[in-house]
This record gives sequence, C-alpha cells and structure tokens, in this order.
Amino acid sequence: MMDKRGSGSSISSAIHARLEQYLRSPWHVLKDAVLFCLAAVGLFALLAPQRFTCPDTTTTMTTMTTTGGDAASSLASTSSSSSLWKTSPSTGRHASSSSSSSPARGMCNCGASVAEARRLGCRYDTLAAAWLPPRCIDQQLTNEFDHSGDGPGGRWGYWYDLNLTRPARVEDLADRADDRTFQFYSTSEWHTRHCLFYWRKMLRARFTGVLVEPRYDTEAHVTHCGSIFARHDSFVVSAAVVLNSDGGEL
Repeated sequence: MMDKRGSGSSISSAIHARLEQYLRSPWHVLKDAVLFCLAAVGLFALLAPQRFTCPDTTTTMTTMTTTGGDAASSLASTSSSSSLWKTSPSTGRHASSSSSSSPARGMCNCGASVAEARRLGCRYDTLAAAWLPPRCIDQQLTNEFDHSGDGPGGRWGYWYDLNLTRPARVEDLADRADDRTFQFYSTSEWHTRHCLFYWRKMLRARFTGVLVEPRYDTEAHVTHCGSIFARHDSFVVSAAVVLNSDGGEL
C-alpha cells in the first residue's frame, strides 16, 4: 500500500513546480488575465442586460431578452457630424447619411429651375452636362475635359440638331435646363471621353473629396460606358441638361 503522506507530498511538490514554471512566463499570466476579464465582462452582460452608449458617437445599442428564451438585439443609430458612406448592394451606388451640413435639396441636386440652381450656388458642369453644386464638381478635371475635344483648339462641338448643322454655345446649353424636353447633340468621341473622365472622377474622389453624383456613381453607368467603348464606329449622341443629379437616367 502506498504511503498517503508521501503521495500527498509528491502531489504538492508537483503543483509547486508547475506554479513556479507558470509564473516564470509573464506572457502566460497576462494572457490568462485578459481572458478572465473578457469572460467576466461577457458573463456580466449576459446576466444583467443593460443599455450601452458609445461616448464617441451617437449610436446606442440595447440588448433585449424575451420570455420564450429567444434573444434579439436592436441597433438604433443617428447621424454624427460627418457623413458616413456606404454602398447599396442593389444599385451599387454610394449613399450618404444625412448631416447638418448637407443641403435639404440633396447631395447633388440643384433644384427645379436654372434660377434656383444659381441661387443655390450651382454651376453648369460640361463634363456632367448638368448643373451641380461645387462639392460635386472636379473643376480641374472639367477644365481638362473642355480642352480634350475633337474640334479646333481641343474644344468640343455641340449642336441643336441631329445632323450637326446648328452649332450651340455652352452658355446657351446651360440655360436650356428649364426645358425638360430639350436635348443637344455631339460626337461619339465626346461620349467616349465623358465616360473615361467620369471613371477618373470616381477614382480621384478618394483624395479630392469631390462627391460623385448618384446619377453616374452606379454600376449601370460603368456597364453603359463599356458598351460605348466596344463600338468602333462614329455616331451622334444626344444628351439633356440636368438640374437634379441625385438620380435619374444616364
């Protein structure tokens, strides 16, 4: 029969040796301390559901329990001082949460008339063929676009008719936005460059801070431009002058 006193002393010595070995590694102690703290917090949250508020945002989270053993959590969020951008899975379009600095009209909406657009501080942007607020215009890119045309001096040609016999001035096109049925005409090269420059605008927006209009910030517009690049013939294109670029047709 084994001596119980000797057996107990042996077990005690083994435990003491293992404890000394454990304490020699501070990383093990730190790891276990962190795990214990996390477990304690989780247990407390499980046993005592309550309302938590993050001090850096206005987002609050409430954990709720129901009588049937089911649990659900609801997330209530309000906008912070800066816009939060996300991508819609259905449209591929960027959308911005409302903020105090955003105009009531919308992100790139210039109202219902040329007069209202001017009152809102909007300008006619030739690259977009639309009235836009300054936050939606990459002026450097638009200037480059205006001098990359297939006409004299790098200018683009604009016409009132499909046969390209009645030239139009850019200034006159801008004022025609009040006419919802109006369209101007240009060359296929103009359309191709418009697509190319809009891809650049979308890329540059990462560091320029310019907002890309929801009208063009879609996968549908990229697909449309891809079909234009696939063509190898010359053709005439038509376009309307737009006041509201927060949506609508390309």
